[in-house]
Amino acid sequence: MDQNLLEAIGLTNRHGRDFQYAWNILVNDGYMPTCSYIRSKRKDTFDDLEEAIIDFGRMVDDTVEPGSTEALQAKNRLRVWLQSNLVPNEHAGTPDRKGSKEKRLRLKQIRTVDWAFIAWDI
Repeated sequence: MDQNLLEAIGLTNRHGRDFQYAWNILVNDGYMPTCSYIRSKRKDTFDDLEEAIIDFGRMVDDTVEPGSTEALQAKNRLRVWLQSNLVPNEHAGTPDRKGSKEKRLRLKQIRTVDWAFIAWDI
């Protein structure tokens, strides 16, 4: 989940952070997990607006009931946000960090996504 993107389109992640599920299982099973946070930079690229809406729309679907009025309104806000935040990608066609070709459009700003790394002793 990208909390900044959700906030930009007026949503709040009501389900909490995904890592809490694993954390709670470990604690309930008697382990003492540790957690480190990783900030990951994301340069998302897309062939067109519709591809971006589908990609980021998954976050909307994971946050609100898919197909609900709230989801439809949020996806409309997402479309407007993307229309003003997608720009031509000057590196289109060149390999990205993973070796895939970058696509025609990119977000104005590189996104930062937080990950939780959980470890425990057996």
